[in-house]
Amino acid sequence: MEPTSLPEPCSPAGNSSSVAQEKFRVLVGVTGSVAALKLPLLVAELLKIPGLEVKVVTTERAKHFYSVQEIPVALYGDEEEWQLWKGRSDPVLHIELRRWADLMVVAPLDANTLAKVANGICDNLLTCVIRAWDLSKPLLFCPAMNTAMWEHPITARQVEQLKAFGYTEIPCVVKKLVCGDEVKGRFRQKVQLKELEYQTEFLDWIVSMLPLPSSSLAGFLEPGTLGAWVVYGFGEMIHELQRDKDEGGKKSHVNLKECGW
Repeated sequence: MEPTSLPEPCSPAGNSSSVAQEKFRVLVGVTGSVAALKLPLLVAELLKIPGLEVKVVTTERAKHFYSVQEIPVALYGDEEEWQLWKGRSDPVLHIELRRWADLMVVAPLDANTLAKVANGICDNLLTCVIRAWDLSKPLLFCPAMNTAMWEHPITARQVEQLKAFGYTEIPCVVKKLVCGDEVKGRFRQKVQLKELEYQTEFLDWIVSMLPLPSSSLAGFLEPGTLGAWVVYGFGEMIHELQRDKDEGGKKSHVNLKECGW
């Protein structure tokens, strides 16, 4: 159900509300990891993808890492949650957002929010959206934290708990962190396109989710083009989800292995 009374987003006007055709709706959640610095680049690349509509839900701590003026889509935080609701029968923002979205990706997911979600805590807009999430829709999460945090035994248990809820992990990789450590803890940025024997460095995980049929993917996978950002598995996944939506169905689970991940 399309929310009709969302508050004005905390961002410059960038998206037109008059959309002639139904789009595939992606809700991006961003938390207080330094990887949130890449949110403006992520949104910019997503907006190049035909057929996608994007909104962002942010934690307050995440705002330290980007400028609101750099996010040209609707951006919602804790303040907007209470601007919308004044009393009984008023719409509730976190419920409206979970109805609106076809897919949610939490990227980056910091250690604090990971712990909250694993334990069912919902003390801000983002964690309320996740707690109320429709489990028939895909939710992807991209852990990003310092290695000392990542290697703590409780982290693995919390990640497994999210996967037990039906959420899909996009694993982090070994990279040099801001603190100088060159170890695991950064979200995935390099993948192997096994089908085409082509390895590419791409801006961010979710940018790969081009809603294109597989027959069209090969032409986009030329080095130096926008298509070089495509990850085959995610392209297949989004195409399948969008086709299922157009046919009036609902996919309840995302199997990345079947999609070539």
